Amino acid sequence: MESVTVLKRQNIKTEGRYRLPVRVSGAASSPAAVRPCAGPMGTPQVKLVENTPDYAILEVICGCGQSLFIQCQYSAPASP
Repeated sequence: MESVTVLKRQNIKTEGRYRLPVRVSGAASSPAAVRPCAGPMGTPQVKLVENTPDYAILEVICGCGQSLFIQCQYSAPASP
């Protein structure tokens, strides 16, 4: 079973830069596989692409236009 980390509001910084580790098909990518942003920077955006009872898919669009899709799995409700 995979470990799950929940990000809390007080633990999130919304300034500066942070590079998330990228996993492709369950394997960590090499730094060479991550392309740096180039060109004029716009406003970053996040869009909800799909929302189901089991998961949600978010599209994160960098200021340079590159997109990243993130699937967030919901945990099963705790049994009483």
